[in-house]
Amino acid sequence: MQQNNSNSNNGPGEDAGFLESLGLPPPGELLPLGYVYLLLLGIASESIHFAMLGVNVIDYSNVLDVLLSPIALVTGDIEVLAVVIGVPLVLWPYLKLMRHLANKKPTEKNKGLREQPIGKIWLPMCVLALFCAFLGLGLGQGFAQGRDLDNGAMEPDTRITFSDGRQIEAYVVGINSSYVFYVESEATEVTIAPIAENIASLRALPEDA
Repeated sequence: MQQNNSNSNNGPGEDAGFLESLGLPPPGELLPLGYVYLLLLGIASESIHFAMLGVNVIDYSNVLDVLLSPIALVTGDIEVLAVVIGVPLVLWPYLKLMRHLANKKPTEKNKGLREQPIGKIWLPMCVLALFCAFLGLGLGQGFAQGRDLDNGAMEPDTRITFSDGRQIEAYVVGINSSYVFYVESEATEVTIAPIAENIASLRALPEDA
């Protein structure tokens, strides 16, 4: 008896064919490339941010910190998460609308928009938009905090308790698996303290009413 093979094509190959029809790489290429791109953006943004505070954060980061930097950056700030998700979601219907308008008034200038698969336009635009967003984030945070640091105006947001029982109130610039980067009240430089066998606890200070 002949078996029904009607579902034999339903699988990864079908998804890859669908993405290819949109001008996008297959999932096996798209997801790793996307992660590597976010990894590079995360490293660049964090490096710029800390460099403007006089710290080379890469010197204090291990391989795990680097590999997890995209996840930490995206999940650590709701605004960053909104940008990473929102930019691709907004650009796709925007390009569909632009193509619709281009088809109504075809010209030589909009020929590429009319004839290319939408994904071949969407993907480079996402890459460029996210690059500008992450670069702006690193520069913006670094500039604002660097100005406050120079003026000794970093407001404490965390109570740090050390293993010997000593407590200080400081502004925490960042934390990775091995170090905490903080600025004490009225200080004009970043202090870098190892976490292991040194920091007992970090507690956020209540916001002023």
